[in-house]
Amino acid sequence: MPVEAPVPNDPRAWVDVAVRQNLELQASERAVSAAEQTLNQRKAGHAPTVDAVASYRKGDNDSFGYSNPTDFGANGYRDNVAQSSIGIELNIPLYSGGMTNSQIKESTERLYQSQDEQEDRRREVVLNTRNAFRGINTGIEQIAARRQSIVSGQKS
Repeated sequence: MPVEAPVPNDPRAWVDVAVRQNLELQASERAVSAAEQTLNQRKAGHAPTVDAVASYRKGDNDSFGYSNPTDFGANGYRDNVAQSSIGIELNIPLYSGGMTNSQIKESTERLYQSQDEQEDRRREVVLNTRNAFRGINTGIEQIAARRQSIVSGQKS
């Protein structure tokens, strides 16, 4: 039974494939991306916001507070009223008690943690792949040496 060396017989090629296809590394890349997005969101807490607002109300004038029954007798004056408004609202955060800054610091540290965990996983994948590659080649060499010893033993 022939035993052949892995193809390609280059540990760097195997490491490249392992790094590209390792699911834990892919998950850690997503975790880093999520931490970056969270940090950007927290930093936006200092930025002003602009909102478009619109409202429409319909009812009688009493529900809007436009009439006073004492001005128009006991029954008062009632009429149907429609009110609509459209506007732009600008919110400028002046002070939030340090909450925004503390959230930014926390998100920054979580990003660093995610990046460190990603690098740890990458190094572990590289190390395990290199060790497995060496183990395969060592096993192939051991098989070849045993075959040679069998052949030598049969000749003597």
